[in-house]
Amino acid sequence: MHIALVILTLGPGGAERVISNLANAWVEEGHRITLITLEHPSQKPFYPLNSKIKLIQLNPLSTKPPSWIGHLKNVATRLFSLRKTLKTENPDLILSFIDQMNVLTLLLTRGLKIPVIVSERIDPAFHPLPIIYKMLRRLTYPWASQIVVQTESAANYFSKELQKKISIIPNSVPVPKQQLSTYKKIKSIVSIGRLSPQKDYPTLLKAFKVLTINYPFLKLTIYGEGKERASLERYIQVLGLTDSVKLPGTVSNIEDVLLKADLFVFPSLFEGFPNALCEAMSIGLPVVVSNCSGNRDIVREGLDGLLFPVGDYRGLMFQIEVLLLNPAKAQGIGREARTISQRFSEQRILALWKNLMEEALSKNPK
Repeated sequence: MHIALVILTLGPGGAERVISNLANAWVEEGHRITLITLEHPSQKPFYPLNSKIKLIQLNPLSTKPPSWIGHLKNVATRLFSLRKTLKTENPDLILSFIDQMNVLTLLLTRGLKIPVIVSERIDPAFHPLPIIYKMLRRLTYPWASQIVVQTESAANYFSKELQKKISIIPNSVPVPKQQLSTYKKIKSIVSIGRLSPQKDYPTLLKAFKVLTINYPFLKLTIYGEGKERASLERYIQVLGLTDSVKLPGTVSNIEDVLLKADLFVFPSLFEGFPNALCEAMSIGLPVVVSNCSGNRDIVREGLDGLLFPVGDYRGLMFQIEVLLLNPAKAQGIGREARTISQRFSEQRILALWKNLMEEALSKNPK
């Protein structure tokens, strides 16, 4: 089968990681894979790609246009290139990732008679979209052969008519190369994610500030990059935490980082199906996460993690202190968390994708 995968960029994000993993898995199964992005060819994929994958990057313009008219021309050129590329490649199936790209893909493939599966990678109820894209999503999503979401709450966002096309497929969670062999006293707290308002790191910083009064040995490291870096750095200074909180940026060796930590905290306002949380659990780290969409679909309260109310720094502080005062509980939660690799095994998730693609092809034969 020839599968074309479409995404805006291949940077260091969760959706980008999933689409890269799917491409690698499918090409190993013998499928022909074309991966298309709208970024400049100088931008190298953040995650490794099998050399058998055909990568097409459709932004030939390396300089910013001097005017909004020039910008519109650039966008039009890239979009025209996408339709032309898909028409030339003529895949059996197109899979698009992330809402705005999904809308554009459905618009640009109109009339090509190629089945298109679109995949939402975050809960649309909480993800702000420009009103034009909200309107276009309402218009174009009925054209999709199938719609993929990651959680039940994301599925419930859509109309009853669209829900007939929806399949829930979470991310796979691979068995890590190494798991925690011993459990230490909690000293090192880690969080991983884009530095954006969605991740709500100020709530984590407030909770951490109070915790350091009684637990001055605690250290917090937040890995990731984003537009909130400057404001978070200022807030860290205001709280007097420059010696105990670090923002080292993006990392590709997530497993190595997690193996050196004692506790994983994830304070998001909303999520899709967060890879970083799943990896932390698969390694055996105890986790404390906000009770938001995505997180609560993964963590089973009190069994393999602890939940706290979204945006409640006191609730977060309380749950971290529960584990600080109860090492045996932290150890038990970490051990149970490892089972996530069986709950969301790659074999099971790839089977769900296979069934979905076969269904789309049977309904839309070329």
